Amino acid sequence: MASEEQESEITQPAIKTLLKACKGVIDKDTLQEKRREAVELWQQLRESIIGEKATKKSLYIRADQHPSEFFKWQRGEHFHGSSPDVDIRCVLTEYPDWDPPDDPDREDPDDFDPEWDH
Repeated sequence: MASEEQESEITQPAIKTLLKACKGVIDKDTLQEKRREAVELWQQLRESIIGEKATKKSLYIRADQHPSEFFKWQRGEHFHGSSPDVDIRCVLTEYPDWDPPDDPDREDPDDFDPEWDH
């Protein structure tokens, strides 16, 4: 557990630093490189915490973005402040131990008993 926390403390700020650098980047190639590096760090962090390979698919599903929008973002075609950029950055910087979206055991927040609320 201590190693997981240490990993989180080391890697999460690195992701945030890379994404902050993307804010001021004008060169599309550099933007693409930094975004790819941020995603790779996120995948490593997720894998170290949940013990399974973290996929880009789980990232863009969690961000509620179409795969094509995610890959456009990663190539630098969606600039800082765009809707895909905001949504994807939120997922990359939130606490990385959430359940993967395709997990069949995950509870659906919309699946509730309306009588319970009375």
